[in-house]
Amino acid sequence: MEKLSPELLDMAIKNNKIFMPYDDENILLYKNFTVPDEEVDSYVQKVNSLIDKGIKTPRIKDYKLVTLSPKSKYSKYVILEEKAPGCNIDHKGVYLSTKKSDIDFEQAALEYISYLDEYINEISLRAEASVQMYIKLVQDYLAIVSTGLQIDPKPLNFFFDKEEGFTFIDINGGGKDDLEKYLPRYILGCTLSYGLPSLSIDYKPYNYIDEERMAKLKEALSKIISKIAVALMSKGYSKEMVIEDAKNWTNQLDNYQKIDHIEDLSNTIATEFAKLKEAQKSKVEEVDWTIGW
Repeated sequence: MEKLSPELLDMAIKNNKIFMPYDDENILLYKNFTVPDEEVDSYVQKVNSLIDKGIKTPRIKDYKLVTLSPKSKYSKYVILEEKAPGCNIDHKGVYLSTKKSDIDFEQAALEYISYLDEYINEISLRAEASVQMYIKLVQDYLAIVSTGLQIDPKPLNFFFDKEEGFTFIDINGGGKDDLEKYLPRYILGCTLSYGLPSLSIDYKPYNYIDEERMAKLKEALSKIISKIAVALMSKGYSKEMVIEDAKNWTNQLDNYQKIDHIEDLSNTIATEFAKLKEAQKSKVEEVDWTIGW
């Protein structure tokens, strides 16, 4: 098994970031563990024992204490860890400000469409995963918690690979168990992340989508929700409960305006930007600056 060399330690420290890709099989982490220093060895053994039980989480290959914290029981470590297969989904968005006058609307439109396609493509892959992969996701989730470890349900902590299924990363040392109430929502978040990409002007949403992409989204969401419902039924959750929790994602579709030709989105954004700027200008002009006596 590969170990941390002085060169790898130096590389991680100089990079000074929590996460650093190393090679095709490993990553370097530079961070605190989620347990006190005296419990680190036990924590690492517990995480690695999950893998021996068939639970999908990256193996911690080596770790070295770098900086003892004088004010905290959580010191900083460099960690050599297996790379999780597949990818996670982060929320991405395009924000435009009317305070700026040099906006490239074509670039903004291309960026937004690329984020939209990236999200649709990824959840479409997940929609085609077998029901067994979703059952395995639920089983692993519950098995991890039963060991006394805690899963941080942040969507970024779940990777998906079409061959390997779901992998858990950044498992915590322990904490409150609220699975009974929130398990369907957590499993939906594992799969769907925070939701669709966004486009906003001065924080006002201007989300656009064409009919073809909307159809793909609806199909993928329907398949995923149905498979999650099947996976959770044996744990006492009804399909109706899963559908209710899924509204956190399905209701997002209502915030999207249909556009016939999304390839012309830059013109639409430019028009809406100009309208908003003109409305702001009119508001300023309407203010009565006279002083009443």
